[in-house]
Amino acid sequence: MKYIKINGGKPLQGEISIGGAKNSAVALIPAALLANGKCRIEKIPDISDKDALFDILKVLNVDFKFNDKEVIIDPTNLKNVLIPEDLSNKLRASYYFMGVLLAKFKKVEIFFPGGCNIGQRPIDLHLKGFEALGAKISHDEDTHKYTLEAKNLKGTRINLDFASVGATINIMFAASMAEGITTISNAAKEIEIINIAQFFSDLPFAIISTNYGIFNLWISFTLILIAIALMYKNTRKPLRITILLSINLSLISVISYQFLKSDDIVFSIIPCKNSFCGIISLRDKKSAIINLN
Repeated sequence: MKYIKINGGKPLQGEISIGGAKNSAVALIPAALLANGKCRIEKIPDISDKDALFDILKVLNVDFKFNDKEVIIDPTNLKNVLIPEDLSNKLRASYYFMGVLLAKFKKVEIFFPGGCNIGQRPIDLHLKGFEALGAKISHDEDTHKYTLEAKNLKGTRINLDFASVGATINIMFAASMAEGITTISNAAKEIEIINIAQFFSDLPFAIISTNYGIFNLWISFTLILIAIALMYKNTRKPLRITILLSINLSLISVISYQFLKSDDIVFSIIPCKNSFCGIISLRDKKSAIINLN
């Protein structure tokens, strides 16, 4: 077994560069195929999953350029072809191409995803969600190949048996081009879900009605007030700031409670404008800049 040996007893010093969030990166790279133009994703972490996803993009005839932790993806020439088993087996996140290709082409063929060997990791919640949207699924037990087809994808209410991050994101992908509204109950709320929601928020085909934008705006305002208060902590000037901060924190408590107790993420096929959040800045309805802070 490989291991790392650390000789301690010495003071630590120096600088390191921290990459972006792995779970967000492996979802945003497939998500970029839903756009009609180029997407730039910054701060891609240096992980093997990234290389495996790039190999899949090549198979799908997707143009991309990767340079210094930044990738520009152009799905203009995207083709719907079978993703080879050896590529699907390289990483768990290969299943995100199910939702993306089903949304764009109404058909996808893919082998069972691979990934970390941490016990049984079925994809039944993903498949149930696709079926609820109108897809028909066939599975070859000998080759473990899945074929998903749909004449039309129609929005519906989907209740997850447990809050699965992968299933939530994959259903989000498939629902993005479905007709009508899709509601996911018991949806996961991890940061990668927020990243995908913000990415969708300025694409021309969908808006996600959540409190993420307002929530993050309030947090940003609070941090600004805290910073100003700390600047004047030894004077009597921050009295007005302290009052504003107290009121703001009270409002955040109420909003946070209302936000966190909700189990639903709602999708609607409505054009939308830029969201408030600063994690992802979107240029226009054909290009997106995604910064994985």
